[in-house]
Amino acid sequence: MGVEHTFVSPIADGGDATLVQPSDWNDEHNLTEDLGNYEGNKYPSSFNAVSDEFDDGTLHTDWAWSGTAPSVYNETKYPGWFYVEVPTAANTGHLRRTYTPGATDFTVVTKTRVGFRDANTIVAGSSISLLTSADAIVWTLALVGASSGNRWAGAARYIDTVGTVTSTGFSAAVETYLMIQRTSGNVYTGFISFDGMAWQRTNSSTVATTVGRLAIGNNTNLASIYTVSYDFVRVFDSITFDIGGTP
Repeated sequence: MGVEHTFVSPIADGGDATLVQPSDWNDEHNLTEDLGNYEGNKYPSSFNAVSDEFDDGTLHTDWAWSGTAPSVYNETKYPGWFYVEVPTAANTGHLRRTYTPGATDFTVVTKTRVGFRDANTIVAGSSISLLTSADAIVWTLALVGASSGNRWAGAARYIDTVGTVTSTGFSAAVETYLMIQRTSGNVYTGFISFDGMAWQRTNSSTVATTVGRLAIGNNTNLASIYTVSYDFVRVFDSITFDIGGTP
C-alpha cells in the first residue's frame, strides 16, 4: 500500500544527495506492516512455530507426513501455495506439526483450493485437523462430496474425537476457507467461508482431549489423480474471524 502527501513541493532538488529532497517528499511512500504486532489481531507467541504462509519455496522441516506421503508435493508449482497431487484411491494421511495450545481460546484457519480430474465422489478433498500427539483425531473440518465442474456440490464435515460426524450442505467455488475455533471450555466450532470474510457455521461439539498437533490433509477414492493446494495455515490465540493478510 502506498501513500502520498496532499501538498506537492514545487521546489527543485538541491545538489546534496545526502539530504532528503523535495522529490522524495512528492514521491509515493511505501508502507510495510508487521502482522505479528497488529493490535486487535495478534498472532500468538507460537506463530512462527505453527502458522505457515507457504511462501518461501520450501516446506518447513517442522511439517511431517503421517500415513503415506504423496509422490508430488511442493511450494514451487504455484508460488505461495503448498501443492499436492493426490494419488489414485490412496489416503495420503495428514501433513502435521506439533501444536500444544494449552487451555486458552484459539482459532486455526486455512485457505484451500481443489483441482478436479473427474466427477467422481470425493471422500475428503481437503481438511484442517487438530490431533493428539499420537495423531488421533480431536476435531476435523473437511470438504466432502462430489465435484461438478470446478464447484463443490457437497458438504463441510466435522468429526470429533468420539467419532461423531456432522455435515453441512453447500455448493461453493474451488477456493474455500476452513476454520476451527476452540474456547477455553473445550467447545470446538467449525466454519467455512468462500471469501475469507463471511463465515458459515458448520457445527460444534465439546471435546476434552488434549491437542498435540495441527494438521492439513487430503484423501480420495477418485478414479484418477486430483490436486489440492493450501495458501496458508494461520493460528490465533483468540476467537476471531479477522484472519489477517490478504484473503
